[in-house]
This record gives sequence, structure tokens and C-alpha cells, in this order.
Amino acid sequence: MYKLVIADDEVIVFQFVKMVIEKNRLPLEICGTAENGTEAIRLIDQYKPEFVMLDINMPGYNGLEVAEQMRAKYPDMFIYIVTAYKEFDYVYKAMHVAVTDYLVKPIKPDDLVEALKKGISLAAKRNQDRDQAEAVKKQLAAQYPIVMKERITELLRMNESDATLLPLLRQFSGRQHFMPIAVCALAGWLPPTKAGDLEKLPVREEDFSLFHDYGVLLSKEDTLVLILDHWNASVRAQLQQTVATCEQQRGGVFSTVIYMKQDKPLAEIYKKAIETCHMNLFWQVRGTIILGTSAKEETEWEEKIDFTHTYDVFEQFLINHETAAGKEYMARIFAEMQAQEYPRSLVNVSLIKFGCDLLDQYGKALFPAEKVRHMEEAYIAAINGASHAGAVQRYVYQLIDDLTQNSAASQNSAEKIVKWAQNYMEDNYYQDITLEQVAKVFYVSEGYMCRIFKKYTGKRYIAYLTDIRMKKAKELLVSGKFTIAEVARKTGFKDASYFSTVFKKYYAYPPSKLLVQSGDERSGK
Repeated sequence: MYKLVIADDEVIVFQFVKMVIEKNRLPLEICGTAENGTEAIRLIDQYKPEFVMLDINMPGYNGLEVAEQMRAKYPDMFIYIVTAYKEFDYVYKAMHVAVTDYLVKPIKPDDLVEALKKGISLAAKRNQDRDQAEAVKKQLAAQYPIVMKERITELLRMNESDATLLPLLRQFSGRQHFMPIAVCALAGWLPPTKAGDLEKLPVREEDFSLFHDYGVLLSKEDTLVLILDHWNASVRAQLQQTVATCEQQRGGVFSTVIYMKQDKPLAEIYKKAIETCHMNLFWQVRGTIILGTSAKEETEWEEKIDFTHTYDVFEQFLINHETAAGKEYMARIFAEMQAQEYPRSLVNVSLIKFGCDLLDQYGKALFPAEKVRHMEEAYIAAINGASHAGAVQRYVYQLIDDLTQNSAASQNSAEKIVKWAQNYMEDNYYQDITLEQVAKVFYVSEGYMCRIFKKYTGKRYIAYLTDIRMKKAKELLVSGKFTIAEVARKTGFKDASYFSTVFKKYYAYPPSKLLVQSGDERSGK
């Protein structure tokens, strides 16, 4: 059933069209009728019908004006112009706005039926094409993970290099800096029968879906392989808990082999993890085995290799421009990693993430986006290409110097920072931006930003942000294109009622007053 809106200043037209639709059992539902152009626009925007029938000679907007506006907003809509005028000028204008058909009063029932059936046929064909296109799109989306996994698995089997595999892993995982740390292979078996036969228990990917947050999951025969870019005590505990739950629910036993990557190719680690897991199945070895690292490393570095806490602490040194203290803190981290004999690959991955996070968080406020990208690429290449730990440490310190020196130079020009902050607020007023967030963007403390902002603008941060939002809200309301709720959302307010309260307090009249005025101007009052 298709929706139809009719706009005509003669009530008899409504009755006539309804009678023709019912008599010929056309799949059309009249969802709204209007006697003027303004009401027609409102109904069309409300119901978004597939079919519209418009009289040319109506109060307010005439039919052709309504048709022109609706065609721009709804290009697939079937628009019929109905009028008593036969002059060529009207026909030409109707053609100019691409109406579907042009009907002259008094309309003959057969002519109306023929015009509507033609439109209905086209609408049905369009819907069918759209459904087919959507079905193909869904099918492709459903096949994408399968195809990508098969491609990655095949490349691993063919011993392809990390340079070939990493772009695919990053594309599939959706993480730009995906860097494998370990490969985990899981396989299981059911309890032996009385005859001593051993039946494999396939590992289901859906049982380990939470590990999509830590890497890429691949299935190979009865074995599940996790290529992880995140590994610490928390991840290991989650893995052990998931295995225990699966064993309890499915009545089987699992063997887990975790092979730390270190400096070996990913394809080699992948094969060794699977081979060891299959060997464990043969010998019925239950539990978790970690290869590629010593027992000491397994217990000592697994909790400390995650740099999340390190980053949080170091962030304060950057904001306060305490470069020496920041380097001293990082020196203690390096000394700890050296004492614990962390594998080089894990050190590199952790420091790459650490440096890229710094550039993503603060570099964009100091340098153009293109330069930040080049700095990230150069930093990654430098860390991976370093010949010893001292060189790695030197590259980290160089990045710290680049960021803090540029930030300190900006700090010396408080007026420039405020100008940047004003531009940032103008560009992001519709978001939930706090003074703390703005201060971090420009690499200064919240207290410092508060002081200089008041000094150079004469207003506090929240008052200035309110000025921006209220001026923008007024522009949107005067345009008449948006409701009060829509304007509230577009100017950073989650609640329309609170927005109305702030607006009335700011302008001494409610936002609804501007909506009424804009509506009067359009209707010519």
C-alpha cells in the first residue's frame, strides 16, 4: 500500500480521487489532505508519501512551488499536477520541476486511473530493484569476514611476509596500528570412550567473540587461532575463564598454546602454535602452554607490558611541560623492562602504541594532520629499525622533545592559544566539549586555560560557549527548516526543554517565537 497526499482548495476533488481509488482498488492510502501549499508541505514532510497530487492554484505556495521544493527533497516521489489551466506556460513550468504527470480539470476517471497505475507500476519496480540491491549488499557484507579470513589463512599457510599480512590484519581488525604480539591456538576433545577412541571437540568462534577486542580470530579445521595484539594478565585470565566455561558447558577438554611472536615471522609462529596444539591433542595435554618466552618472563612482564597506566601518568608531565621529570619517569620504565628481559618485539609494540597515542592526542594540536601522519610513520620505522635498546630509548626521548618544545612555544603565546581555542569551539560547539577537554587539545592545564581565556575574551569558558550556541540556534530557528528539538541537538543540547530554558534566559523570549515568525514570513503574512 502506497501513501498519497492531496492538496487542492476544492473539497470535491478529495472525494472524487478517493472514489476512483476505492472503485478501482488501487493500492493507495490517502494519508492527508490540504487546502493550501503550506499545509501540503507540512503533510508531505510528516508522512513522506510515495505519491502527491497538487492543485496549481492554491493559497500560500501554489502547486508548482510545492512541487519544486518537494522534488529537491524527495527525488523519487511521484508528483501529479492538477489544474483547470491549459496554458502552455503552466505546462512548461510543470515539466521544468519534473512532475510525474499533468492532469486538467475536470479529470476523467479513466485518465486518473491510467496515470496512477503507471506510477504504481514504476514504484513497484523501483522497490523491487531497491530490495534486490539491498539483498546483494547484505550478502556481500555477510561474506566479507569469511573471504578475508580465508585470504589471511591462505597467506599464513604460504609463509607470506609480515609486510603482506599486516595490512590485511589491520583492515580486517579495523585498527590502524594493529601489531601482533602472540598467536593462540585452541583445540579440544571429548572424554575417551570405553574403547579408548578420542573424538575431537571443535572450538566455536562465537564462544570466544569477546577476543575480537584483542585481535583477529581464525578457524582452521577443528582449531581456533587468535592473533593477538594485546596480552597481559587480564587477557590471560579472560582466556582461561572462557576455556573453563566452554569445558563445563560442552563436556570436553581444551588445550591452549600461546606462542609469543618476538622477532619471528607471523606465519612461522602461526604454524608452530597449531602444530604444538595438535601434538598436545595427540598426547591429551590439557591446560595452557606458553612458548617463545621463559617462565620468568611469563609471570613478570605480562602485567607490566600494558602501557595504559604508563601513558596516564606520563600525560601529566606533558601537560605541565615537565620534560626532565617525564624523561626520568620513562628511564625507570626502560630500566625495569631491561631488568625483566622483556622480548624486544613486545617492547617495540608497546612503545609504538605509546608514541602513536601521544601524536594522536597532542600532535594534532601542534602540527598539520599530514605532518602528524609522517611523524607517526617515521617514529614506527625508527623503533622497529633500532639496533639496540639505547637507540629505542633515544627515539622515544626525541618524540617527547618534539612535542613538549612545540607545546612550550605555544604556551608562551597565550593570546594565540585562546584564538585557537575560540576557533576550536566554533567548529565543535555541537559536541559536549568541556574546558578540561579544550585544555588538553591545546596541551595546557585546565587552570591555565581558564585564566587566559577570561583574560583575552572577557568571558568565562561556559559563557562564551553559550554565546556561540545561542547565535547558531537563532540562525537555525529563523531558517524555519528545523524543529526546536532538532535545533537543540544541533547546538549541543541533549534535552530540548533545557535548551528552551537557556534560550529564553539568553534572548528574553522562547525559541517558539522565531518558529512562528519564520512561518508567517513564508506564508506571506
